[in-house]
Amino acid sequence: MLVTVFRLDSTRSLTAVRIHCNNAFGRDVGVFSSAELHFSIGGKVFDVRSQPVYYMAARDAVVEQPRYVTVPIEPPRAARFVRLLLYFDRRWIMISEVHFDTGTSGHAVFTLKMREMAGKCETRNAGD
Repeated sequence: MLVTVFRLDSTRSLTAVRIHCNNAFGRDVGVFSSAELHFSIGGKVFDVRSQPVYYMAARDAVVEQPRYVTVPIEPPRAARFVRLLLYFDRRWIMISEVHFDTGTSGHAVFTLKMREMAGKCETRNAGD
């Protein structure tokens, strides 16, 4: 599981998260199998004012092209902090961008560099 916490510039009404993922399954890189989104206003306690969002991604073993996976947030959630949990479908998850769509001001864009994430990734074999 890969866990990342995002701190937005202010409290926003979130309507979707778009995650740009690689799907080079020939190299054991795949889009995540599922995602969880947890929300917080202050950053210490999550899911007090709203329920988390759960999303199951469709597995694609045909097209190796990178793509955006959109996780809808319905109803919209107010948050300043978002904890994103991605579950591995293959050995590696490669993410280049995460976009937060908001109800008021378009979207806030957060670009993740792979070297910044390298120390935060954890892989587990199915038997573990």
